[in-house]
Amino acid sequence: MAGISRHAVFHQRRIALCRPHHHSQPTYAQEIQKPEFGYGLEGLLAYRRDDLSGIINGIDTSVWNPEKDAYINQNYSARTIGETAEQGRPASPVGFAGRSDLPLFALIGRLVEQKGIDLVLSCLPDMTNLPLQFVLLVAAIKA
Repeated sequence: MAGISRHAVFHQRRIALCRPHHHSQPTYAQEIQKPEFGYGLEGLLAYRRDDLSGIINGIDTSVWNPEKDAYINQNYSARTIGETAEQGRPASPVGFAGRSDLPLFALIGRLVEQKGIDLVLSCLPDMTNLPLQFVLLVAAIKA
């Protein structure tokens, strides 16, 4: 495995040993089996293709449910949203205090055009003039 980073080895092991893989969309489950999007893991992903599936623009609401989420300061529902200033704010393990009087926008992903970072960058100048908070948590991809 010369030339493969320890992170790639970690991901190879996870892919080889895990249960079926679910991705953000059916087309992405196909794309990651190709060299341009597989980032060195396309062979293993193609081998596990019968275990790949996509979820169309959706989330697992049994996991991502603000009514039951243990990682937000105060739970809420569609009926109660907006009743308190702190609802929905994630507890911050990295020390981001934030302001409860401003909306918080977050982007979590890779710094690649495929993930829409170009769209976010084009909006940033306008966003800096608005009363909001923006958090960016990304992983850079080495060329």
